[in-house]
Amino acid sequence: MLDALGSFEERLKASRGIAFFHYGGHGVQVNGRNYLIPANADIPDEKRVATRAVELDEVMTALDASGSAVNIVVLDACRDNPLPATTRSATRGLSVVQAKPKNSIIIYAAEAGSKAQDGLFTPILASAITAPGRSITDVVMQVRRQVNEQSGGTQTPGEYNQLFEELFLGEVGGDNTTAQAIFAPKPLPAITPQPTINDD
Repeated sequence: MLDALGSFEERLKASRGIAFFHYGGHGVQVNGRNYLIPANADIPDEKRVATRAVELDEVMTALDASGSAVNIVVLDACRDNPLPATTRSATRGLSVVQAKPKNSIIIYAAEAGSKAQDGLFTPILASAITAPGRSITDVVMQVRRQVNEQSGGTQTPGEYNQLFEELFLGEVGGDNTTAQAIFAPKPLPAITPQPTINDD
């Protein structure tokens, strides 16, 4: 996971583009710090978490160091603590992310400190995010509403939005043939016509 994260950072440094990071799997909070647990990790108790899982701050630091134009971070990792029940004292769900890259939005499958159902959030997000011409704000609101409805009100996705300006996914008003993300255009300043002087 750390090698993949390093490769991702290098690609972003070369492109200076838009970073989209999605994690789906087990996440755990230990002493107020969030960790992403690799598949098949051997973590017998929470004392081993720091050395056998990836701290979420590592992801945020990599994104910040990459110089990416904007960062979208999706965390579908708010499940029950996967550590053995006899050895754990970690808190349920992920805590609020402290270190955040500039110009970023962080989207959680469930509110901080609560768990998410398996297989609910990401399919809804994938469907909403592929519609052309949608702003990321509109996407998050749609996903939040649908997840809340389909979970019977037990799960509500959260977000931390620190974007500098609105971000649209796909071509605005396009025909779904492009797969790009663009910033909302800023209005041009009004131009006052100047009188023409005729020397004749």
